[in-house]
Amino acid sequence: MAPLKNEKTSINEKNNDENIKSGLKGNFQLINAAIAIKALEILNENKRIKINKKDIKNGLKNVKWPGRFELRKNVLIDVAHNPAGFRGLFHELKNLRYNKLIAVLGFSKDKDVKAISKIIKADKIILTEANNERAAKIKDIKKYFKNSIIIKNSKKALEYAKKNAGKRDLVVVAGSIYLVGEVI
Repeated sequence: MAPLKNEKTSINEKNNDENIKSGLKGNFQLINAAIAIKALEILNENKRIKINKKDIKNGLKNVKWPGRFELRKNVLIDVAHNPAGFRGLFHELKNLRYNKLIAVLGFSKDKDVKAISKIIKADKIILTEANNERAAKIKDIKKYFKNSIIIKNSKKALEYAKKNAGKRDLVVVAGSIYLVGEVI
C-alpha cells in the first residue's frame, strides 16, 4: 500500500510512491491507520475478506471520528483517557498556535489520573464530572491538580472555559469518552 498522509505527515511503505490521505487529524492517527491498512492487507491475502486498495483509500480519506482531535473554533475535543492518549494529545498540541491552554478535564474511576496529571501542562485546569456512574468524583482527583477550578456540570465547565478564554487561547476538553460525549 502507499505512503499514508494526513495534514503534514506521511508513513512510507516499501516501494510505493502513491499517497493515501486520512480524514483523521493528528500524526498519532497515521500509526493507527497504517496498522489498520496492514491488517486489511493480511486478511485480504489470507482470503478472510475481499477488499480492494481503492476501498481502503476511500475509507481512510472519508473516515470521521467525532471527539478525536476535533477542533471547533478555539475548542479542541479529544477522547484521550489514559497516559498514552494524553502523551499523544500533548505532543500534537505542540503543532498548534495558541497563547494560553485551558483544560477541561473529567475522568473515569479506573483511570491513572496521577500519571495523567504529570503529562498535562495547562495554564488553567477546570475539573468536572461526566454524568455517568463510572465518572471519577472531583473530590478524589483534585489532589493531582493544584489550583484547579471545580465545576461539576461538564457543559457549564466548558461554557466557563470558553467565556474565560482569550481570542488566541485554546480550550481542550479531555479525560473521558463519557465527558466528550456530553459536550459534543
